[in-house]
Amino acid sequence: MLCEVLNINTKIIGNVATDDLLAESLFHEDLTNDDVKDRIAGLRRGEWVVQLPSTGFHKQKPEILTLQSLPIPPGHNAGQFNVASLADKTRERSRDRHCVSRTHDAIDSGSGVNTVSSEDDEQDDNKEDKEDEDSIQNKDEYSVEHDNFLRMVYDALTDGVTGYHIKDSMKELPRSDKTADLIEWDALEKFELGNRQAYYWPTEKAGDIVDKTLAPHTGGEYGAESPEHRVGVLLIRAHYDKQGYETHIYHSPDDEETKFDLVAEPTKESLDDRRKIVEVETSPEKKRHVVDDSLKLAGEDGDAIWVVKNNDGMNKLLSSLTDQIGYVESSRTQSFEKTSEMLDEDGIQRIYGINKLRDELDEM
Repeated sequence: MLCEVLNINTKIIGNVATDDLLAESLFHEDLTNDDVKDRIAGLRRGEWVVQLPSTGFHKQKPEILTLQSLPIPPGHNAGQFNVASLADKTRERSRDRHCVSRTHDAIDSGSGVNTVSSEDDEQDDNKEDKEDEDSIQNKDEYSVEHDNFLRMVYDALTDGVTGYHIKDSMKELPRSDKTADLIEWDALEKFELGNRQAYYWPTEKAGDIVDKTLAPHTGGEYGAESPEHRVGVLLIRAHYDKQGYETHIYHSPDDEETKFDLVAEPTKESLDDRRKIVEVETSPEKKRHVVDDSLKLAGEDGDAIWVVKNNDGMNKLLSSLTDQIGYVESSRTQSFEKTSEMLDEDGIQRIYGINKLRDELDEM
């Protein structure tokens, strides 16, 4: 096949029968017509020969170039990248919901007769119909754009999304116009930080759809993590990344059972040579929990760092730690920096605010 692109004097040739006229039209090297024919005949499937125009007036024509087709896209069954399909997960989930084993109580193994009543069958059918109605994937409006945005929310809250920073509203993510639908379908929950900056939190239903979790590669937070806590961990990680530290979130040093929200190890590029052990606390009024965390931080080698949501959170944290560190007058300054200067006790050397971190990262 010969495809000649008009106006720019470009020819694209695949592996086809070659006559002398075609060979002569390509004759601009030290090649005979037979050489050109052999070159074209020797092209493998997916390879092309391209003749480009000269690069300027009275310039010599460039040599023939050989092109190759783009690689097979991810997801194609002939490609090298295996993209997970929802088919197996859906089949397995349907089997778990609607099938029973031969040893199940509902099966009369002696006669092979199912002892489940017709009333039970009807209830199961109604339940199945309700589940189908509730399934987001069964909605006609659910699109590839909805699915892609859900996946990006997970990525933004774990390992990050190229072109997006966790300090920014998630409205900056591509396809964020799909959030209203996903919130209505109970796949996302909206929460706000700072000056009404919108963030989104995936529900259990979202996890079933895209088969993803919020645990990063290094592990996950103990218990049920709040959205604000997750963002706080990612913000303080970004803060210490900017300062040259090597950071590890949800980290257990030396394979201990104790886990910290963040450990920042000093490097040659870091501001100092002190380790930073960080706890993000979004419920600082829970005194017993806060005291336990302060004792855990005090037992580590390095600076004990706390992250709270805002100034009110800082006051509540200091109040919960009064027995350990004494009374600290924070209400007078309402400044994280000035309050931190008054702290020099085991278990707490500095306090950061989630909203303050977002502002500082804008300036760094």
